[in-house]
Amino acid sequence: MKRSTVVIFAAVVIAVVAIAAAILLTLSSQQQSPAAQTFDLPDLGGREVRVAVENAYPPFNFITEAGEGAGWDYDALREICTRLNCTPVFVEADWEGIFERLANLEYDVVADGASITEERRLIVDFSEPYQVTRQLMVTRSDETRFSDATSLAELAASGEVKVGAFEETTNFTIASELVGVENVIAYTNDFDVLVEALRSGEVAAVVVDEQFAQTTIDLFPADFQVMGEPLFEDQLALVFPKESELLDPFNQALESMRADGTLERLDQQWFESFDVGLVE
Repeated sequence: MKRSTVVIFAAVVIAVVAIAAAILLTLSSQQQSPAAQTFDLPDLGGREVRVAVENAYPPFNFITEAGEGAGWDYDALREICTRLNCTPVFVEADWEGIFERLANLEYDVVADGASITEERRLIVDFSEPYQVTRQLMVTRSDETRFSDATSLAELAASGEVKVGAFEETTNFTIASELVGVENVIAYTNDFDVLVEALRSGEVAAVVVDEQFAQTTIDLFPADFQVMGEPLFEDQLALVFPKESELLDPFNQALESMRADGTLERLDQQWFESFDVGLVE
């Protein structure tokens, strides 16, 4: 899995974020935090919780130049476990088939900025949403063949262009509805792969979450742009096997983090330049 772009991203944010994160979040798995006592949260007795992340989806998760995992997922799950007295064990996992593997109990929870969908609900359960994100269309900055989703769809229908999206995601579903599945190229969930497909002209546009869109533009402001209006809005949540005993404690921890401002602080740290939709 290529890491070049992720490393660049990490170099930009880690120096600022690491200091802030260390101050704002107390990373302890030996006992519950004062917040746990304040909100009367369950005590999981120090148990290990296997957390699936791709490590290729900044700023939710990525690998730093030092070879360490970082991102919103890492800080949020560590804080949850501090409050519940558990130990997060982060497991690198491919996106393809991740929910099926979760349903088979290979992990305890999937992070990774997962969208709530009814199809996924058939095999897994979701926490209460922690964030709202929009699906956006990103193009090269010099794109002149179309100016919005409607003109892109017309061009795709003529066979002149293709649209890219990550496989097995709501991005792919929205792109397929927009231009027809035959005009969408599905890519593995690797930041670099999708960016390169857009840069090289293999696709004329990509449909992505707003976090991915802003990361791309922050890294390459002269090369890419968001075009048109948001295409769709998703709620993001943590994902659990059906009837997981962790679901209720994690929901309680998330609610306590929302109540005391921790979720907002995490979003400010990792998504400061984004127009992130906070769940009230």
